[in-house]
Amino acid sequence: MEPYLALDFEEIDLVEKANEVVILGKKFTKEDGYQKVKEFVRSRLWMTYRKDFTKIGGTGPSSDQGWGCMLRCGQMLLAQAIVDIKLGKDWIWDPNTSANDQNYIKILNLFQDDKTSNYSIHQIAQMGVSEGKNVGEWLGPNTVSQVLKKLVFYDDWSNIRVHVAMDNVLIHDDVKKVATVQRDGENEWKNLLIIIPLRLGLTSINRDYIPAVKMFYELKQCAGIIGGRPNRALYFIGMADEEMLYLDPHICQPVIDINEQMEAVDVKDNGSLHEKIDENDGVKVDIEEPTSSSLLINDASFHCDCVAHMDYEQMDPSLALAFVCKDKPDYDDLTKNLEAVLKASSPPLFEMLSERPKGWPKFVPYTGVESSFNFKEYTDFGDPNMDSDDEFEVLS
Repeated sequence: MEPYLALDFEEIDLVEKANEVVILGKKFTKEDGYQKVKEFVRSRLWMTYRKDFTKIGGTGPSSDQGWGCMLRCGQMLLAQAIVDIKLGKDWIWDPNTSANDQNYIKILNLFQDDKTSNYSIHQIAQMGVSEGKNVGEWLGPNTVSQVLKKLVFYDDWSNIRVHVAMDNVLIHDDVKKVATVQRDGENEWKNLLIIIPLRLGLTSINRDYIPAVKMFYELKQCAGIIGGRPNRALYFIGMADEEMLYLDPHICQPVIDINEQMEAVDVKDNGSLHEKIDENDGVKVDIEEPTSSSLLINDASFHCDCVAHMDYEQMDPSLALAFVCKDKPDYDDLTKNLEAVLKASSPPLFEMLSERPKGWPKFVPYTGVESSFNFKEYTDFGDPNMDSDDEFEVLS
């Protein structure tokens, strides 16, 4: 079954009337129209609640509904970074041809709901134990970021590192230590996902930050924002004027194996619609039957067919900004353009420093466990380099 969220005429009106629409570094004009925006949003990888997967840890939950929304947002954030690296910033999903792209298939496999997949709900939840969180417990954006920082060490193919910049400060010397490794006597710069946890207000986002947030989304290195409402995580991918555009993980779908070939089905050209209820909110969602028998893999449930939105005032002010940089020149370009972004609000979104101030503790980058690592149960995730950064929760 190919799920599609019902076409929302309100979202069409929003996009077509907006003076400016920007999503993950890509600007859309009025001439582009709603369909171009929808096509780009649909091409982002959409991670949602799933059910009926293998029990986490052998005896744990078989669904993440009700507790895994921030984990799914972390998956979407990291998936977007890897898509940027492997498929390109402007990559567009085609349900009829994307199955032939081995890099795309590889990325989907990294996030399958199976304990052997690098970034599965199993691995993220179990690695969360090293951050003091039980499997099945709701995580904040910083905890998810710290978990991803550790898991990327076991993904050689993506060749990516994660830097979590704490205390509202991006320190270039810290970034360099995370991103560079010695190879044949020379420094090699790895792909880098930078995550900066922030609080942009008391109970809602301070309006003074909005110009800077808009400029953040215009940066080509923009990887989005994880945040949301209290205990309801969302992945914010862009803005239409002052409306925040996002992907919502709060739809529970059956677990699937994207490697299983879909059997050809004969359906009417128009498909058929039936209603599905989002069990968290009681929101009706229309699900459309597939209208094609040519699909090669069951990947449609990883792509959302609507442009969800909310006013920025509805967001919780606790969130995390993210950037993806492919190399040192890309990072240098980011920091150069960030100077204007940080000047766009008072106070600035965060600070940038060349090196750690005197009196600050020495920065020790996470280097992974010393011994070889096998994807097993969470009790095997020993971590001599466990980060002790304070928890960063979405506040109610």
